[in-house]
Amino acid sequence: MFCEKCNKDFDDKSSFCPTCGSVLAKKQSVVYCQECGEKFSNNEKFCGNCGKKLTYPDAELKKALLFDNAVSSNVLNIPKDTAFYPKNGSYQSSYRDNKKRSHKPLIAFLVLVFIVFGVLVFLTKDKIFNSSNGKRTIMVYMIGSDIESKYHGATKDISEMRDSGVDFDKVNVLLYTGGATKWHSYDIPNDKHAIFRVTSEGLEKLAEYDNSNDMTNPENLSYFLKYGYDNYKADYYSLILWDHGGGPIYGYGSDEYHSYDSLTMDKIKKGLKDSPFGPENKLDFIGFDACLMGSIEVAHSLVDYTDYMIASEESEPGNGWDYSFLGDVTGSTDTLDIAKSVVDHYDSYYAKYKYITGVTLSVLRLNKLDNVELYLNKLFVNLDGNLDLDYSSISRSRSYSKSFGRDSGEYYYDLVDLVDFISRLPSKYNEDVSNLNNAINDFVVYNKTDLKESNGISIYFPYEYKQHLSEIMRIYNSFGFAKDYYNFISNFSNKLTGKRMNNFDLSRSKVNALGESAISITLPKEVINNYSSAEYVFFIKNDNNTYTPVYSGSDITVEENTMSTTVSRKLLSITDSEGNELYLTAIESARGKDFIKYLIPITLNRFGEDYSYEITNAYIEYVVDTDNPNGYIGRVVPMIKYDNNVSVREEIEIKDYDVINFNTYEYKILDAKGKYNKKWESTGKITSMQLDTSEEYKLEFKDLDISNTYYALFKIKDSQGNITYSNTVLVKNK
Repeated sequence: MFCEKCNKDFDDKSSFCPTCGSVLAKKQSVVYCQECGEKFSNNEKFCGNCGKKLTYPDAELKKALLFDNAVSSNVLNIPKDTAFYPKNGSYQSSYRDNKKRSHKPLIAFLVLVFIVFGVLVFLTKDKIFNSSNGKRTIMVYMIGSDIESKYHGATKDISEMRDSGVDFDKVNVLLYTGGATKWHSYDIPNDKHAIFRVTSEGLEKLAEYDNSNDMTNPENLSYFLKYGYDNYKADYYSLILWDHGGGPIYGYGSDEYHSYDSLTMDKIKKGLKDSPFGPENKLDFIGFDACLMGSIEVAHSLVDYTDYMIASEESEPGNGWDYSFLGDVTGSTDTLDIAKSVVDHYDSYYAKYKYITGVTLSVLRLNKLDNVELYLNKLFVNLDGNLDLDYSSISRSRSYSKSFGRDSGEYYYDLVDLVDFISRLPSKYNEDVSNLNNAINDFVVYNKTDLKESNGISIYFPYEYKQHLSEIMRIYNSFGFAKDYYNFISNFSNKLTGKRMNNFDLSRSKVNALGESAISITLPKEVINNYSSAEYVFFIKNDNNTYTPVYSGSDITVEENTMSTTVSRKLLSITDSEGNELYLTAIESARGKDFIKYLIPITLNRFGEDYSYEITNAYIEYVVDTDNPNGYIGRVVPMIKYDNNVSVREEIEIKDYDVINFNTYEYKILDAKGKYNKKWESTGKITSMQLDTSEEYKLEFKDLDISNTYYALFKIKDSQGNITYSNTVLVKNK
């Protein structure tokens, strides 16, 4: 490899110059025309001055150049005796000059060609250089991370690309791989970065680099884009970013060799800025096969670099996109049609898996973003002007809006559906809300989801995660997006984290058990006027005066100054094949208009051939909806918390393990005076039902049984997110 800036050679494993940091390139061989002495690089066949056929000094070099690196040793998963033939049927030059002839007519002809070429360049600007018989180049920046090393996710998607039926003669599909400690197929190197071209037979390795440079370094993204642009000319170029995602604040990507970083939005912008693409030469689409990237702030960061963005508001299921969409792509397919095809295939793929819910994917037309930003600013200028008066109602609207990224049980992202949020604002803002909705309808050109509250675009709104909020707001300000909206959320967050405005005292608020059907709490007027949300918890009392939580929910009815919830179906029971039963802990994680999701803590165990033992902590997602009132098991997700706060995308196959443990835990929740102690003190005692993963078992919600004693309490959250707990109440049984 060679640095043109420093004029130095380096070994072939280097990607960047250690002296100046410039991207290294292969050193060009030089040849001189024997007729006129003009100098040319190794990718020229004929002299541009006199038309003489060039002769290279080394026959083997000439052969390698003309074959354009298409040798069998670079094509993976293909038999070694496979023959490679050029698309034209011959690698020999079509030019023959067996007779001595005058070059003057040829020179005149070339001059004419250059004149015509110059006119075309002027008329078409840069497009002439991107044209190659209607070809399209799709570049996939694939940070494998643990999605590949543990769950084979990248390997599965590469297989989908290979088998998609796309015409690889007209559509170039390039991969930049790295960031996983183990790749499971295609001989993709574990400890290197590499560039591949996808073919119908497998992968053709084009280049390989040292992996000491983090995949979340924007230089690697820039280099890949430049490589694809320079070596695979096309009319259209697209970019897909593949891995974990954490929304606009935390960005995208998690390199297992460098796990404490991500490609934040400023890094992605730098990677794009230092590439061949920009306002005058945009990518036709940028897609995120990653969680939570379907936000308006992400779209704003990309507006100078692409026409369309494809992304999900919610966390993606573990298998990500369905790359069979490539079968619908040709060199001349309309970009919007391709983007819609991505969404359609994604939606159809997960529709086959009834246990997977919360699937979202949308197409955004970025040239319509300015109008959205205009009306967003107008709405929030008005909200900001009334913030002191309307703070509590705005806080409540925010609290009940559709939030994304909660599947892991951790609320870090503060992303809400923009349309759902503004629809909950006080009616006096209806005109501004209507104008913004109209702009969003033009911006979100295509959207498919099974969530009624998802409308295709999310927005960051600080509320649940108040730690490091000043730093987060600094990051947000660096986006340069929607100044008036930024001013509003800055003022809102100051109130959110400022001096406590309310000091709810629920000690005198009586919790009532209404016969055998409901519990209720009567609250002071100031609580009703200034709360943002409310939940409740049911406990089962154990013989040793400890308590086990069995249910946490938010289905609360508010009438005047009274909150209430029903008692029925608050026990989630598991029964094994022998009739043994255990009451589990069901934690409500998400609630929509026609579904509720619960997280059930479990541990999974498996044994290796060398007597090794692996334990994985996970959640079973249990879903109750209108079509399945008895519920069903959805996904199984690991209890993972990434240091860079990207969302958990992996899914666990229970059948890959030997044993599953359903666990419940005992706590001391009352102090010596019998009052509730919010700092639950664990007794360390665990009650489990252990099953072979092949064993049958049944989960179902039941009413409270008469053989046990149950208590319940309410959790009231004020407009600043402070939680106050009520007294406990004995719940009567049927």
